[in-house]
Amino acid sequence: MVARLFWEQEVGSSSLPSPTMLVKKTVIGLIIIPLALLAYVINQQKSEALTEEPKFATVVIAGQQSSKQFQVEFARTVTEQQIGLSGRGSIGENEGMLFVIDPREQTGFWMYKMRFPIDIVWISNNTVVGTTLNLPVADSYTLPDQLPVYYPPTEIDYALELKAGTGNDLVIGDNFQINQ
Repeated sequence: MVARLFWEQEVGSSSLPSPTMLVKKTVIGLIIIPLALLAYVINQQKSEALTEEPKFATVVIAGQQSSKQFQVEFARTVTEQQIGLSGRGSIGENEGMLFVIDPREQTGFWMYKMRFPIDIVWISNNTVVGTTLNLPVADSYTLPDQLPVYYPPTEIDYALELKAGTGNDLVIGDNFQINQ
Protein backbone atom coordinates (compact mmCIF):
# COMPACT_ATOMS: atom_id res chain seq x y z
CA MET A 1 0.00 0.00 0.00
CA VAL A 2 2.83 2.41 0.86
CA ALA A 3 4.46 1.74 -2.54
CA ARG A 4 1.15 2.43 -4.32
CA LEU A 5 0.71 5.74 -2.44
CA PHE A 6 4.30 6.76 -3.22
CA TRP A 7 3.79 5.84 -6.90
CA GLU A 8 0.57 7.83 -7.10
CA GLN A 9 2.26 10.92 -5.60
CA GLU A 10 5.29 10.70 -7.88
CA VAL A 11 3.67 9.59 -11.14
CA GLY A 12 0.08 10.65 -10.67
CA SER A 13 -1.40 7.26 -11.48
CA SER A 14 -2.80 4.55 -9.29
CA SER A 15 -1.47 1.69 -11.41
CA LEU A 16 1.98 0.32 -10.63
CA PRO A 17 4.22 -0.87 -13.46
CA SER A 18 4.17 -4.60 -14.07
CA PRO A 19 6.89 -6.74 -12.47
CA THR A 20 8.15 -7.61 -15.97
CA MET A 21 8.55 -3.93 -16.85
CA LEU A 22 10.42 -3.28 -13.60
CA VAL A 23 12.79 -6.19 -14.30
CA LYS A 24 13.43 -4.97 -17.85
CA LYS A 25 14.21 -1.43 -16.66
CA THR A 26 16.44 -2.74 -13.89
CA VAL A 27 18.40 -4.99 -16.27
CA ILE A 28 18.79 -2.19 -18.80
CA GLY A 29 19.97 0.13 -16.02
CA LEU A 30 22.44 -2.47 -14.75
CA ILE A 31 23.93 -2.76 -18.23
CA ILE A 32 23.90 0.87 -19.38
CA ILE A 33 25.20 2.54 -16.21
CA PRO A 34 28.39 0.42 -15.90
CA LEU A 35 29.07 0.78 -19.63
CA ALA A 36 28.69 4.54 -19.41
CA LEU A 37 31.02 4.65 -16.39
CA LEU A 38 33.57 2.47 -18.19
CA ALA A 39 33.47 4.73 -21.25
CA TYR A 40 33.94 7.78 -19.01
CA VAL A 41 36.95 6.24 -17.20
CA ILE A 42 38.60 5.19 -20.46
CA ASN A 43 38.09 8.67 -21.90
CA GLN A 44 39.55 10.28 -18.77
CA GLN A 45 42.61 8.01 -18.87
CA LYS A 46 43.22 8.82 -22.54
CA SER A 47 42.97 12.57 -21.97
CA GLU A 48 45.20 12.38 -18.86
CA ALA A 49 47.78 10.35 -20.80
CA LEU A 50 47.86 13.03 -23.49
CA THR A 51 48.33 15.87 -21.00
CA GLU A 52 50.38 14.00 -18.37
CA GLU A 53 53.69 15.55 -17.51
CA PRO A 54 56.81 13.48 -18.16
CA LYS A 55 57.68 10.88 -15.54
CA PHE A 56 61.45 11.19 -16.03
CA ALA A 57 63.87 14.04 -16.70
CA THR A 58 67.50 15.06 -16.47
CA VAL A 59 68.53 17.53 -13.78
CA VAL A 60 71.78 19.42 -13.57
CA ILE A 61 73.26 20.82 -10.38
CA ALA A 62 76.17 23.14 -11.09
CA GLY A 63 78.33 25.31 -8.88
CA GLN A 64 81.87 26.45 -8.38
CA GLN A 65 83.05 23.10 -7.01
CA SER A 66 81.27 20.70 -9.35
CA SER A 67 78.66 20.06 -11.98
CA LYS A 68 76.58 16.90 -11.85
CA GLN A 69 73.84 15.50 -14.03
CA PHE A 70 71.20 13.01 -12.84
CA GLN A 71 68.44 11.01 -14.51
CA VAL A 72 65.48 11.43 -12.15
CA GLU A 73 62.05 10.00 -11.70
CA PHE A 74 59.41 12.49 -10.59
CA ALA A 75 57.38 12.00 -7.43
CA ARG A 76 54.51 14.48 -7.85
CA THR A 77 51.44 12.96 -6.22
CA VAL A 78 51.00 12.37 -2.50
CA THR A 79 51.04 8.61 -3.10
CA GLU A 80 54.23 8.75 -5.19
CA GLN A 81 55.86 10.88 -2.50
CA GLN A 82 54.80 8.60 0.34
CA ILE A 83 56.29 5.57 -1.44
CA GLY A 84 59.37 7.38 -2.80
CA LEU A 85 62.30 4.99 -3.18
CA SER A 86 61.11 2.64 -0.43
CA GLY A 87 61.17 -1.04 -1.25
CA ARG A 88 63.69 -0.67 -4.09
CA GLY A 89 66.94 -2.59 -3.90
CA SER A 90 69.22 0.24 -5.00
CA ILE A 91 69.61 3.30 -7.17
CA GLY A 92 72.30 4.07 -9.73
CA GLU A 93 75.17 6.47 -9.26
CA ASN A 94 73.64 9.14 -11.52
CA GLU A 95 69.99 8.43 -10.77
CA GLY A 96 67.56 9.95 -8.31
CA MET A 97 64.00 10.73 -7.38
CA LEU A 98 62.81 14.32 -7.58
CA PHE A 99 59.98 15.25 -5.23
CA VAL A 100 57.92 18.16 -6.50
CA ILE A 101 56.74 20.14 -3.46
CA ASP A 102 53.73 22.21 -4.53
CA PRO A 103 52.87 24.36 -2.74
CA ARG A 104 56.28 25.11 -1.27
CA GLU A 105 56.69 23.97 2.30
CA GLN A 106 59.17 22.72 4.86
CA THR A 107 58.04 19.11 4.61
CA GLY A 108 59.65 16.16 6.37
CA PHE A 109 61.13 12.98 4.90
CA TRP A 110 61.68 9.60 6.52
CA MET A 111 63.41 6.33 5.64
CA TYR A 112 60.36 4.07 5.88
CA LYS A 113 61.03 0.69 4.22
CA MET A 114 64.22 2.01 2.63
CA ARG A 115 66.75 -0.66 1.75
CA PHE A 116 69.77 1.56 1.06
CA PRO A 117 71.13 4.85 2.47
CA ILE A 118 70.52 8.10 0.57
CA ASP A 119 71.41 11.78 0.40
CA ILE A 120 68.69 14.42 0.16
CA VAL A 121 69.35 17.67 -1.66
CA TRP A 122 66.95 20.47 -0.66
CA ILE A 123 66.12 22.94 -3.47
CA SER A 124 64.35 26.30 -3.39
CA ASN A 125 64.05 28.79 -6.24
CA ASN A 126 66.35 26.64 -8.42
CA THR A 127 69.13 26.81 -5.83
CA VAL A 128 70.49 24.20 -3.44
CA VAL A 129 69.58 25.41 0.06
CA GLY A 130 70.89 22.40 1.96
CA THR A 131 71.85 18.75 1.95
CA THR A 132 71.23 15.94 4.38
CA LEU A 133 73.84 13.28 3.70
CA ASN A 134 74.16 9.55 4.34
CA LEU A 135 70.73 8.91 5.83
CA PRO A 136 70.94 5.46 7.39
CA VAL A 137 68.53 2.62 6.73
CA ALA A 138 66.34 1.80 9.72
CA ASP A 139 66.18 -1.80 10.86
CA SER A 140 63.05 -3.69 9.87
CA TYR A 141 61.77 -3.70 13.46
CA THR A 142 61.50 0.08 13.71
CA LEU A 143 57.89 1.22 13.75
CA PRO A 144 56.98 4.10 11.41
CA ASP A 145 56.27 6.49 14.30
CA GLN A 146 59.75 5.79 15.71
CA LEU A 147 61.62 6.75 12.54
CA PRO A 148 63.54 10.02 12.48
CA VAL A 149 62.09 12.68 10.19
CA TYR A 150 64.49 14.84 8.18
CA TYR A 151 63.54 18.44 7.34
CA PRO A 152 64.97 21.00 4.94
CA PRO A 153 66.37 24.23 6.38
CA THR A 154 63.59 26.29 4.75
CA GLU A 155 60.53 25.92 2.52
CA ILE A 156 61.45 24.07 -0.66
CA ASP A 157 60.19 23.51 -4.21
CA TYR A 158 62.03 20.21 -4.69
CA ALA A 159 63.78 17.49 -2.75
CA LEU A 160 66.20 15.27 -4.67
CA GLU A 161 66.97 11.83 -3.26
CA LEU A 162 70.28 10.36 -4.44
CA LYS A 163 72.46 7.37 -3.66
CA ALA A 164 74.38 8.05 -0.42
CA GLY A 165 77.67 9.84 -1.06
CA THR A 166 76.52 11.34 -4.36
CA GLY A 167 75.64 14.67 -2.76
CA ASN A 168 78.99 15.16 -1.01
CA ASP A 169 80.23 17.65 -3.64
CA LEU A 170 77.04 19.70 -3.73
CA VAL A 171 76.99 22.92 -1.73
CA ILE A 172 74.50 25.58 -0.74
CA GLY A 173 74.14 28.05 -3.59
CA ASP A 174 74.64 25.54 -6.43
CA ASN A 175 72.24 26.11 -9.34
CA PHE A 176 69.54 23.57 -10.10
CA GLN A 177 67.97 23.03 -13.54
CA ILE A 178 65.48 20.53 -14.95
CA ASN A 179 65.97 19.49 -18.60
CA GLN A 180 62.95 17.58 -19.89
